[in-house]
Amino acid sequence: MLIVRSPILHFNFSEIDSHYDLILNKIKHSSSSLYHSIRHREIKELTTFEKNKVFKYYLRGRYRATPFGGWSCMGIAEFDNDSHLEVSSINEISFRDYSSIHEDFVQLMATDAHLVQTYSLPSVWHLNDGKYTFLEFDFESKKYKWSSIDRNPVLDRIISYCKKYGSLQKASFKGFFDDAYEEEMDEMWSSIIGTGFLVPANFLTTLSFPLVTDNAKENGNSHLSYFIDSILDSPTTLKKSIRGELDKLPEEAAYLFEAYESGYLKEYSKTFRDQFDDRFTPFCMAVGNMGRNLPDPQVSSGNKELRKSNVLYEESREEIKLLPQENSALSYQSEIFNVLFRLGENQQLILEHFSVGFSIGLNGRFGHCPRVYGKLKGLINDLKDKNVIYADIETFDKPEYNNILKHKPVTEYVLKTISPVMKETDLALKDLLIGVDSKNKFILYHKILKKRIIPIIHSAFNYRLTTNPVLTLLYEIANQYNLNSKSFAEFSDSQGNCPRITFKNFILSPRTWNISYEKLSIDVDLKKAFEILNYPHQFLFGEFDKEFYIDLNERNSLEFFETELKKKGEIIIKECLWDHDFTGQNGKSIYPQWNYTKILEKPEAELSVIPFVNAIEKENKKWLYFKIFFFKNSVEGFSLDNFFLKLDKMCKKLGIDFFYIAYSDPVFHLRIRFRLNEAIKKDVEKEILYFLYGYSELSQISKAPYYPEFSKYGKKQYPITESVFILETAYLLKNDFFNKDYLDRVVIMTDLFQAIFFEFHEIRIDVFRTYYDTLIKRNIISTEDRNSFKKDYESYQENLSTEDTDFCDTYRKLIKNYPIKGLDKVILNHMHVFINRAFLEKSARAENQIYYNLNRLLLKLIYSPK
Repeated sequence: MLIVRSPILHFNFSEIDSHYDLILNKIKHSSSSLYHSIRHREIKELTTFEKNKVFKYYLRGRYRATPFGGWSCMGIAEFDNDSHLEVSSINEISFRDYSSIHEDFVQLMATDAHLVQTYSLPSVWHLNDGKYTFLEFDFESKKYKWSSIDRNPVLDRIISYCKKYGSLQKASFKGFFDDAYEEEMDEMWSSIIGTGFLVPANFLTTLSFPLVTDNAKENGNSHLSYFIDSILDSPTTLKKSIRGELDKLPEEAAYLFEAYESGYLKEYSKTFRDQFDDRFTPFCMAVGNMGRNLPDPQVSSGNKELRKSNVLYEESREEIKLLPQENSALSYQSEIFNVLFRLGENQQLILEHFSVGFSIGLNGRFGHCPRVYGKLKGLINDLKDKNVIYADIETFDKPEYNNILKHKPVTEYVLKTISPVMKETDLALKDLLIGVDSKNKFILYHKILKKRIIPIIHSAFNYRLTTNPVLTLLYEIANQYNLNSKSFAEFSDSQGNCPRITFKNFILSPRTWNISYEKLSIDVDLKKAFEILNYPHQFLFGEFDKEFYIDLNERNSLEFFETELKKKGEIIIKECLWDHDFTGQNGKSIYPQWNYTKILEKPEAELSVIPFVNAIEKENKKWLYFKIFFFKNSVEGFSLDNFFLKLDKMCKKLGIDFFYIAYSDPVFHLRIRFRLNEAIKKDVEKEILYFLYGYSELSQISKAPYYPEFSKYGKKQYPITESVFILETAYLLKNDFFNKDYLDRVVIMTDLFQAIFFEFHEIRIDVFRTYYDTLIKRNIISTEDRNSFKKDYESYQENLSTEDTDFCDTYRKLIKNYPIKGLDKVILNHMHVFINRAFLEKSARAENQIYYNLNRLLLKLIYSPK
C-alpha cells in the first residue's frame, strides 16, 4: 500500500497581488523589519529584492498549513509487482477554501438543498465484516478520518447505482422504491446523507485513475475521488500536465531552489584514499578515532600490510558487485523528482514528502506522469531488493538526543534498519565497513549481514551544528546523491544567520520575539505576562555555546531568565522548534518561518578537518577547559567521587593536572580545566573526550574559552591561583572527601581553614569576623540557621585538630606569593571556591556553616585566657 500526502507545489508570482494584504498581515507577525519597510507601499512599488522577500512568505504559506496555505491532497492506492499505471484522462483541479466548504456544507444540510444535490461515493471505501468502512473528511479538525456504517440492502443498491452512473440524486434514489411514502423516502435520504458516506459531487475532485488491483476492481474503486483542499480566498485552477512536459517556475522563484554541493565528502575522500586507498575499511577506523568506544586506528599511510589486516577487503569487494543500488532513499532524486518516505506499522510505504520540478497538477497522484511513476516504481523495487538495507540515522530516539542544541555523545548504535525485507534492528558501528566506488561515492557495507547499508535522514536536524564526527559523516553519505546540500546560511557569511534546523528539503528557522523589561508593562508576573502576549513558555536565548533553554514552568529557569532580563533590559528569545507543536500558551498557533536560502560554502581551510568539539574564541595551548552538563535527575545517582578518582588516574597517566569548579546557574554543571604538559606528544584532548563520553549521564560536553583565573584582582593575572586550585582538587581526591558525611566534611574544612589562616600573619584574622558580620546583616545566615549551626558546633568542637600539616604549609606558601594589597579579598574568594569543590551543590549552606564555626573559634582565640 502506498500512502501519499503532498503539499502544493504550483507557484505563480502574479498571485501575490490578490493575496498581498493577507501576506502582509502574516509578515507583520514574523518579520517586523520587513513589514515596516513595505507596509505603506503597493506590491508594484517594491524593489525586486523586496518582492523576492515577500514571495518567500507567499511560498511559505502555500507550502504548509499556515493561515494562508494548506496540504493539497491525500491519496491512497494499492499496487503489486505487476501494476501498470497509465494516464487516460485528467480533470482540472479546483482548490476550495476550508471555511467555504464548511459553510457550504452547513448551509446545504440546514436547508432542503441537499434534496436536489448530486452525490458520489467516498474517496476510499471497502466492505469488511458486514460494514462499509470509508475515508471521510472532518470539517472541524480539517483532517481525514476512517468511519464505518453497517451494510444494508439500501446501501448496496446505492453503491451499485453509483458504480454504473457515477453519481446519485434524490430523484434517482426514489426510483429504488415502488410504493414508499414521500416522507419515509425523505427521512431515509437525509439519514444516509447524515452518515457522511455520500459526498456532494461539487465538493470532490474526480481523478481518472486506472484499475490497480483485482481488489480495487472488485470494490469499484476504478476512479478514486477525494478532497483537494487549501486555504485560499477564492477557488484556483491548476493546469493539466499529462505529457510529462516541464512547466517552468516563475523566474522570481527559480533561484530559491538552486542546488549546491557542500564539498565535505570531496575533501574527506582525499584523506580516506591517502590512508586506506579505495579498500573497504572498518567504519570506526575511517571516522578518525573521534567517538566514544571507537578503536584507536593504528594505521599509517605507509603501512599497507597492517592496513590489510584490519579490513575484510576481498570478501567485501566480491559482495559489493552484487549491489548496484546507489540512490539514497532520503532524496531519491533526479532533476525533477524528490521523495521522502518511512515505513508504517504494517510495513506499508508512507511517502512523507513528494515533489517534482514542474507543475504536477495532480499534486500527489502518481499516475499522471510516466516519468514520475517510473521513478516511484524504481524506488519501490529498490526497497524490495534483499541485498540492500535502508537504515535511519538516529538523533532523537534516545534520551541523550532529546536536546538538539547540546553536543551529544556517540552511542554504539546510531543506525536502525527500516527496510521492508527485514525486521527493525540496531546496527552496531563496529560491524560496518566503508569504501569508495568507481564514481567516488562512499558505500557502507555490513560485514555480518553481508548487505549494503544506505543511511537515511528523517529527523529535522542541521548536522553542521553537531560536533559529532560519526553523525557528520553519516549525514554526508546519506546526502551524497542529493542535489540540495544541507549547509545553509541566509545570504551572509556570518554563522549567526545559519538556520539551526533543516527539515526535509527546506530550512526551518526559529521565530523570534524582542522582550523588553521596560515595555513589558503588564501588571502581572512574568509567566502570566507571557501567556497574555501569546509568547511561548519554552524558548531559547543567547548564542551558540552560551545559549540557554528556558522553561518558565520551572522555578529555577523562570528566576534565572527574569534576572537576566532585568540585568540586560532587552533580550531576543527564539522559538524551540523541536519542542512539541508550534502553539503558544493560549492555544493560538505560532508558525515558524520557512526560509529559502542559498548555501554558505565552507572556507577551503576548514574542509580538510573533521570537526569534533565546538570552536572557541580564546585559546591557550597550556590549558583545556570543558563545561560538562548532566541529564535531568541523573546527578543524584551519579558517583562524583568515582568520576573524579578515575579522571585523576587518567590525568596522572597522561602526566597532566586538572581542577574543577561546580556551578548551579542555571542548572548544575561542572567546569574542568586541564593543565597540559608541552613535553607530552599524545593527543590529550582526544583521550579526555574518550573518558568523558564513556559516561551516559553527561548530556553536554563543550569547550569553553580560556580566561586567567581571578584576573579581576588589580586586573592582574595570578598563575598561583591555578596552582592552588590544583592543590585543593588533589587534597579532596586523596582524602576520599565525597564519601564522607556532610558534617564530617564541615569539620574537616573548618579545621583546615583554622590551621592555614589563623597563624597566617600576613592577613588580619579579623577579616573573617568582618565577613561573618556582613553575612548576618544581609540576612544570608538566618536565626534558624545559626541555631542549627550552634547545635552542630557544640557537638564536634572538641574534635577539631589539624592532621595534614604538609597541605596547610604548602597552601600558605602559595598564598604568600600574592601581593599584600587586596590579599584579604583573594583569600575569601579562595575559601569560597575551595568550599564549592568540596560540597558541590550543597556548597551555599556549607559555606555559611564553616564561617559560623570560624567566627566561634576566633572568639575563643581572642577572649581565651593567655
